[in-house]
Amino acid sequence: NFIEIGQLPEGIYQIEFYSEDSYGRLSTTIFNEFRVIETREIPEEQTYHMTVEDLDKYEISNEKSKVETTLSGLQQLLNDTKEAGYRKIVLLQGTYLFDENNTLYIPDRFTVDMNQCTFKLNPNGLANCMMVRLRDTFDSHLINGTIEGDINEHNYGENDKNSEWVNGAEVCGTSKYSTIENVE
Repeated sequence: NFIEIGQLPEGIYQIEFYSEDSYGRLSTTIFNEFRVIETREIPEEQTYHMTVEDLDKYEISNEKSKVETTLSGLQQLLNDTKEAGYRKIVLLQGTYLFDENNTLYIPDRFTVDMNQCTFKLNPNGLANCMMVRLRDTFDSHLINGTIEGDINEHNYGENDKNSEWVNGAEVCGTSKYSTIENVE
């Protein structure tokens, strides 16, 4: 079958199809929700470009050091940027060493452009961890970079588990229209 819905204004839509049996009962519901947007491009005035001054202010290192403060500083930078009204941040290039005991949360309705940088997990012996999470977000995105675990440096003998639950990034919870794109 073919259905033409025409051009729709921006918004969220749900299309549903029902089968009706010979007794008039509805069964076999097929539905799909979709979103119509005019453009995915975020205007430049809503884009924040991380600065060298931000590295000092938030105690962030993009030189694979300062594991104690980089993740918490980066989280605060994202939160402050979002609170200031920006919808996107472009990070400085480099390698950001992530604390294995914490997770970076991407804010709701926000895009993090990694700008070809690397998020590197601090070598550890934990059985599990999550580096980046998009939890319960709407229209949030992580784009253009590399997430690197600690497979070559991991201490597999440090715990009694099998150390197989170390993850780079996930979209979870009630997230909608949130993506991880162009991330290795």
